[in-house]
Amino acid sequence: MNSNLKNNLNELFNLAIENHQKNNLAEALKIYENVLKIDPGHFNSILNLGILMAQKSMFDNSLIYFNKALKIQPDNPDILNNLGLVNRDLGNLSESIKFFQKAIDIKKDFFVAYNNLGIIYKEQGKFENAKSNFLKSIEINSIYSDPYNNLGLIYKDENKIDQAEKYFLKTIELDPKNLHAINNLGNLLKNKGEILQAEKYFNKAIEINNKYFDSFNNLMDLYERTNKNEKLIEIINKAKKYFPNNLVVELFYGQYLYKVEKYKESINCLNKISFNDNELKREKFKSLILAKSYDKINDVDQAYKFFEITNNINLQLKDIKINKNNFLNIINERFTFFETYKKIVNDHENETVDKSPIFLIGFPRSGTTLLDTILRSHKCIEVIEEKPAVQNLISSINAYTKGNFENLDNLNQFQKYLLRDEYFKNLNSYIGKKNYKDIVLDKMPLNIIYVGEIIKIFPNAKFILSLRHPYDSVLSCFMQSFELNSAMSNFLNLNDSAILYDLVMKLWKVYTEKLNINYHIIKYEEIINDFNNTIEKTLNFIDLKWSDDLKKFYETARKRNLINTPSYNQVNKPLYSSSINRWKKYDNKINNIFPILDKWVNEFQYKT
Repeated sequence: MNSNLKNNLNELFNLAIENHQKNNLAEALKIYENVLKIDPGHFNSILNLGILMAQKSMFDNSLIYFNKALKIQPDNPDILNNLGLVNRDLGNLSESIKFFQKAIDIKKDFFVAYNNLGIIYKEQGKFENAKSNFLKSIEINSIYSDPYNNLGLIYKDENKIDQAEKYFLKTIELDPKNLHAINNLGNLLKNKGEILQAEKYFNKAIEINNKYFDSFNNLMDLYERTNKNEKLIEIINKAKKYFPNNLVVELFYGQYLYKVEKYKESINCLNKISFNDNELKREKFKSLILAKSYDKINDVDQAYKFFEITNNINLQLKDIKINKNNFLNIINERFTFFETYKKIVNDHENETVDKSPIFLIGFPRSGTTLLDTILRSHKCIEVIEEKPAVQNLISSINAYTKGNFENLDNLNQFQKYLLRDEYFKNLNSYIGKKNYKDIVLDKMPLNIIYVGEIIKIFPNAKFILSLRHPYDSVLSCFMQSFELNSAMSNFLNLNDSAILYDLVMKLWKVYTEKLNINYHIIKYEEIINDFNNTIEKTLNFIDLKWSDDLKKFYETARKRNLINTPSYNQVNKPLYSSSINRWKKYDNKINNIFPILDKWVNEFQYKT
């Protein structure tokens, strides 16, 4: 190649680099291709075209160029690392691992490749392999921030919150403008209930880069979830300036309008936007708000239509591992055993139990969150909201009984002592020492199905059973968008919801007939219509006296950080009666479930 042609080639390549660095990708692409017309084997142009194609998410094309580069330099660790990244983006995780490992074999101190390899293992759920690679990356280069952030994500997934927080903070210490780590820490703090700190970090991310949408999204979600409507509209308006016509911002605006009771405006806003199949969660959220807004203006047909759409999207999003029958089987197994159980009168008299828990149970959407908020307004009551203390207890019981209910009565005193101790340690882990109260209520509605096992470990336990008209309870479950698991997947259609209600209440009735259960029933409707008397009876049941603070429960709700149930937007208001007999306006939509539920309407002395 003569010197003039070589100089011209170098000038072209440098011009391509200049455009590439300025993110003028289309222009850079043309110039790289012109270089290759002159010199088809120009290595740096081939390599940079691979990088450029990856930046444009044209991963198949990127793969072609990286493979060409690899033929020229088969032992180049950077090419191998890039091939690992592209294969990851294409979903070829096993190939990705091979390329990262080969890059590391060639370059032993390749800390970036160790971090990338850790990411693949994390995505495969192989957390220990992932951790070892992240730690190796840190060992080689302790000031490289990415593996610290990735370790934080793993510990968050493992619910090791303190360790996750430590690693996110370390990432930010090394790289104060690392937006991913700042956002991750904000989300972690939000889930911990440290709302002001979470807010601080989301705002910090926005200050660093006001075009980083994740920060706006997280802050809008934070304000929406904590019912801070003034701050919500403020951040929505700010987001609109930086992201005009952004559908997610419009979605939050529609939700805001619903929250401030501008239902028709909410409907007009939300009907103008639509999300594609890659954003089904957003489309689901939109449909749910539309359904609730139509419900508020009593447009029953449109409301019911959008509740159905919401549930159909939930069905599409459902993980294949989630199976409604798994939960039904759990109930049926207990029903079958306890139905034939021989009642032992006063079987608790020989038990010595220093401390007995109190459980708040019921069918979902039966007023448990309202009751939770009212009772926690009492200075002597702490409510643990929907934590897995009982589920953990059941797992430990199963370890002793080998999952055989026949062995429940064979548990010895020492085993029961260990189980009680474990339960209280677990429960207390959710209570900050500064918040400790005289009485702790364990609130998880569907723990009603585990009463048979609970009573064997805690014979003096107390149970507060929250009831609501069966039609309203089942309809309300259908109208919610729960985080799906095997239990909640029964609420994706009305018939399944009604069948689950029937099974749960059959089991509860068997428990009350066969076991000595100390329980108190409180009805949602009676809370609304006869507040003082109804709540005072409940307080008497748990040996507490009346407090006027209970009347201001909605102020307690406003002070709470996050309410982890679908009722978070309802319990921060004074009592209202519009949810009583709500089923009547949907009468012709739900009459097919009446035969399933009518026996419980009669059993619990409701009217049809």
